[in-house]
Amino acid sequence: MKKSEKTINEIRKLITSLTDEDFEELQEMAEEQANYVHPLKMATAQRIREAGEYNKKVIPVLKELRDIFIQGKPE
Repeated sequence: MKKSEKTINEIRKLITSLTDEDFEELQEMAEEQANYVHPLKMATAQRIREAGEYNKKVIPVLKELRDIFIQGKPE
């Protein structure tokens, strides 16, 4: 098996191991990041909020990828 095939297989295993509860926790974390405020560390707060907004976009894509992997999994 090629290195790239092994990498894809490892990614598939990791993503398919995620549960709906994991995604709920990730969504809560992303919301907290997106709403983070610190009056004395504005640059840090901005970076954390941007990470939260990014994570909020990535989470549904990961969930969709997980579902695709599960549907395509040989029986």
